[in-house]
Amino acid sequence: MSFSRVVKESPALSSFSPNGKHLAVPCAAKVTIYNSITFQEIATISNVDVVDAIEWSPDSKLLLCLLLKPKIVQVWHPEDTTWKCRISEGSLGLISACWSPDSQHILTTADFQIRTTVWSLVEKSVLYLKQAKLPLSLRSFSQSGEHLAVVERRDSKDFVSIINCKTWTLEQNFPVASEDIADLLWAPNAETFCIWESPRTGFQLYVYSTAGAKLASFGLNEEIIGIKSLSWSHCGQVVLLESFDDKIMLLETVAWGKLLDYELPEVLTDNSMAIPTSSLQIIYKEVKTKQTIKRGPRPIESYYEVVPIRPVSPGYLIRVGDGSDALSQQTAVKLSASQNYLARISATFPNIVFILDIRKLILTAVLVHLTPVTCIAWDHQSDKLAICTYAKHLCLWTPSNAITLEVPCKAELYSTVAALIVGCHGVKGGTSIASHGRHNWQCVCAHVVLLARPSLTNNGILVIPPEQEKQGSASPRSARAT
Repeated sequence: MSFSRVVKESPALSSFSPNGKHLAVPCAAKVTIYNSITFQEIATISNVDVVDAIEWSPDSKLLLCLLLKPKIVQVWHPEDTTWKCRISEGSLGLISACWSPDSQHILTTADFQIRTTVWSLVEKSVLYLKQAKLPLSLRSFSQSGEHLAVVERRDSKDFVSIINCKTWTLEQNFPVASEDIADLLWAPNAETFCIWESPRTGFQLYVYSTAGAKLASFGLNEEIIGIKSLSWSHCGQVVLLESFDDKIMLLETVAWGKLLDYELPEVLTDNSMAIPTSSLQIIYKEVKTKQTIKRGPRPIESYYEVVPIRPVSPGYLIRVGDGSDALSQQTAVKLSASQNYLARISATFPNIVFILDIRKLILTAVLVHLTPVTCIAWDHQSDKLAICTYAKHLCLWTPSNAITLEVPCKAELYSTVAALIVGCHGVKGGTSIASHGRHNWQCVCAHVVLLARPSLTNNGILVIPPEQEKQGSASPRSARAT
């Protein structure tokens, strides 16, 4: 892995283009476009005011910049700086903007959710969507890009409008069975979508077609606070649910029954965890490196160490979070690109990343950190997981090992984002990772071709050979079973 130079950015706004070739880094009113592999500067865009948000068009050709203070949207073509576009809602103000799937339309939302406007960049026409319900997430495009679903609130009841994205005309408007919709998500391979209730109304989801027919429902009468997040598998045959009380469920979408009901283990034993044929130990604990005063490069501040003790309690390995504010604590549940693994951050154990093997429906790895985990991101083409904590290094996990990598950034890392790189500049497949420092907001880009697989020491700790520790490269420490 090699790192770029550190550049300043606005708070964690950097974004990879969908094709993975470019990285946009905003800083105040300017946005700099870099090649995501070489980190060479391609273009610099100057806006009229501070940039509050950016978004690449789905075809990776245009870049949208949202400027909340002057209440305008500026659109740029990074490879043709003479082309530009400006959008304003006038006196109605502006709170958000996003692309349509065809990269030819932009949707803006006025202050107080008065209306959503559809702007055509090709025909230069304008359409209006009214009575949309807050929050803004209750507006979603289908995976095919043919339909837009908008949740509306009228007379204390929820309705869903289905809009044709080719003609931008209303196809259907129908009431739904929910009392208070929390969110909406389309299925990946069909013109159906899920809606689910807010936490105050219970644990309940409904499945609807674009014609307004209710196809299925799933609910629990148990004392579960509610659905916190929902995601579909790529094939659309499995739905992943996360509840507000740190439970995970897998549902099959034929009869909508439970495949897995997983709670955080109170005790980790060999019976509750996967033991591959290679006898790979699966609990990795981050430990501090002993610091010595000497000249030369500063050693990395921590590394992973294998924990052989069984049984062991997660609470013994690290501190336990305060369960009283579980609704507000940061959590995450993410599926890998292959859909074979699931990584999660819990409110109960904020310093631990739990990784489940979906094929075997068992826990396969536990990564314990010194500080709370702030962000996790899977590689878009393989089972590599990037982990950020409040520390000056980046953690990476694969099914075979786990490593820590020192990042040339003065501030602790707050978040990370990974993008797939396909066939750029002679590199056939790889991953670029942008990491964000939380103080003074710095961004550093790392290019990963293959995780290092150095030799083992007797205690199971991997050490990189000196010839691999070149200038500009990371100095990883890794743990793997002997």
